[in-house]
Formats: sequence, structure tokens, C-alpha cells
Amino acid sequence: MKSSLFRLTLIVSLLAVSAAGQTQIDLRTQAKDVDFSGASSTKPIQTGTSLPAVCALGQTFLLTNASLGQNLYMCTAANVWTRQGGAAMLAQLADFTATYTNAQTLAIAANCTTATPCNLRIGTTVYSFTQGCTATLAGGTGTAFIYFDSTGALTIGHELTLSASAECVAQSGISNFPPGSIPLFTWSAVDGAWDTAGGTDYRAMLATKGIAATTGLLTVREFGVGVALAVTLDAFLVRPVLLPAAVEALGQRAWWPTRVGCTELRIDEQQSAPMSSACNDRSVVVVPSGHANSLADTNFPGPTEEEIR
Repeated sequence: MKSSLFRLTLIVSLLAVSAAGQTQIDLRTQAKDVDFSGASSTKPIQTGTSLPAVCALGQTFLLTNASLGQNLYMCTAANVWTRQGGAAMLAQLADFTATYTNAQTLAIAANCTTATPCNLRIGTTVYSFTQGCTATLAGGTGTAFIYFDSTGALTIGHELTLSASAECVAQSGISNFPPGSIPLFTWSAVDGAWDTAGGTDYRAMLATKGIAATTGLLTVREFGVGVALAVTLDAFLVRPVLLPAAVEALGQRAWWPTRVGCTELRIDEQQSAPMSSACNDRSVVVVPSGHANSLADTNFPGPTEEEIR
């Protein structure tokens, strides 16, 4: 009897130890000042090849099939994933961003609010956006083109089965950015699902244009007025007036450093020939015997006395 009671007590003790070994600790409520700096490894971020359809604020996810620097996502609102990472940018250039929400939904200009509106200026007209929009994909394979049209409308051009919320315009039959539009993003879709690797940001086109200090995005175009003015001045002032005047004023010095050869005029032979020796950049006139004191005795329209000197 005592032996059976002992064995029963031993079994109960072993079961209690085993149960205690399987107890899971809730670090959120049971731990204090948790420090993982000494741990051999940690994996605090969920990973996978597709973003979960459901997420809670503050949740993070590493998209393992996305490009480096474009693979870290954070849940910024219920069921809304926002891509993180990359170099920090000016808040102004973060406006009108397109982000992946789920396989069927893109969020566009999600950071545009009443408190922080996103502004676009075309010419002298300013368009203010206080609310973003969504592009919902129902089917198809192709590319969506996100841009502003010439009227300032935020447009999603496509050849897909797609709809947009009231803040955007969904324009079918678009296979490229239309002339006169301001490109923002392209985003590809395959078999009715948006590409999880992300879209192509065309807002970088602002890097080739002057950015004026103002609210919103304002580009300054160069129309080549300076070039046209320079060509006009060269054609009508520099070449026909200033250049000949400079040559006249400088004389032989206008040809420096090139040495211009002298010409010996032989009046008696009525021909000229190059001098074989240097003549100090002056014209030399050879007058026949008996006419040394006057040039008027010849029929040759020779140089003036000033030129002889």
C-alpha cells in the first residue's frame, strides 16, 4: 500500500514538473525591462512572400521577395500596410505617394489631409488635395499609370478592370502617360493582383527641374529665352558691328599670335610677291628709279604715305 502511494506521488510530481516546463510566459505582462542585447539571435519581425490581408497598428512585416530597401512594411492603420525604409526625404516630396495596401487595393496620396494638404501648382493655378484615394483592382494584367492631367485631376490610367474612389479619376484605354500630364507612379498587375514588389516612382522627374520655395510642388521650366537672345545678339550685333570694329581698332594686332606676312609691291613690274624676310608687319613699297620722291608719277594706285610709314 505504501509502495503504491509512493509511486502515485512520484507520478503526480513528474507531471507537475512537465506541466511547469511547458508554461508559456507572456513577455508583455510578465516581463520587466526586457533586454535582448545578449541574446544569440532575435526575430521580432514576421516574414513572408505576401503581405497579410489583416494587420493591427504598429505591426511590422518583412516581404522577403521584394527588393532590398523596399521590403520592410509597417501597419499604419487597421489592415493598411505602408512600405518603410530608403533615404529620408523632404516632407514635400513624400506627397502623392502610391502604396500597396493589399492584392486588390493601392492607396494614393494617403498623407494628404485637411491639416496637411498636398498642393499642386500648374501655371498660376494651385490645386489642394485634402484626401487621398484608392485604386481597387478587379481583374486583368497590365500597368496602371498614376498622374495629374492638365486640369489637375489625380488620374489612374489603365487597361485593366479597375475602379477608383471619388477623389481620383479612373481613365481606361491608357497605355502610357498622356502628353502634358505630370507622372507620379506606375504599378503593374498580374491576374487581378497588384505587384507586391512595389511600383515605379516617377516623381524623381522633379530632380531635373528647378524647385521654387513654396507650398506644394512647383517646378520652374527653362524655355531657352537666354539662348534665343544670345543667338540674336550674335547675328545682328556681334558679327556685323562689334567684330569688324574690333579688327579695325586693333589693326595687325587683331591677328596675334599669328604673324601676318608682308607684301612687296613692285610698281615697275605691276605685280606683288611675298617678301622673303621679315618686314615688321608693315607694307613695303619698291618705287622705280626716278620716282622715289613721289608716288603720284605712277599710274599704280599705291598705298598712302601713312601706310608707307
